[in-house]
Amino acid sequence: MKNISIILIAILSCCFVQLQAQVSLGIKASHVKAWEEYGDVGLPDDAEIHVNRFSVSALAYYKINNFLEVGIEPGFVQRGAACEPGFIIFERDAKLFLNYIEAPLMVKINSPQIANVFSIFGKVGAGASRLITAFREQEMFGDPNSVIRTKLDLDTENSMNKWDYGLHGALGMAVNFGRNQFFVETNIYHGLPDVDPLNRSENRSLQFGLGYMMAL
Repeated sequence: MKNISIILIAILSCCFVQLQAQVSLGIKASHVKAWEEYGDVGLPDDAEIHVNRFSVSALAYYKINNFLEVGIEPGFVQRGAACEPGFIIFERDAKLFLNYIEAPLMVKINSPQIANVFSIFGKVGAGASRLITAFREQEMFGDPNSVIRTKLDLDTENSMNKWDYGLHGALGMAVNFGRNQFFVETNIYHGLPDVDPLNRSENRSLQFGLGYMMAL
């Protein structure tokens, strides 16, 4: 009986080590260029529709084989638009700043290593995000001194969806040093619902990120 217990403990220990060796944890910070899809709404040729934001995410991936991983990237991401759809006040422009907590599920495809150091990867996935704070910034056209920034009350702001969900796609390059990996990544987000239910206002963003991963 004692020998059987020792064998079981040994088998479980090996399984735990094997599972742990297939898990990688990391962190990523990104510059976010965010805007909203307006549809057929006419805008001036020189209209600026995007705002510059940022995001930070934790990364957790499980390695299936040398080329395929699955994971989750929970984090904080800022989105918004330089022209808020449906907000019309004469001689005023309105920017919308949205802050979300998100948790996309991703599939990662890795290329073979180049020179035993570099690799290229792609990611596809989908996820949901929850709006936690929102701000509206109004400005008289051509007068930067007239900016008024207002925090929106999400409990009473009925014209704004609290949840967003959409598709993610990414392409990046990594530098590998043993269990450590540094990478750069470009990520595209395509939101599906409208931020404002009364107007077409789907979240869009382009992210440029730097990150670090460590295999356990």
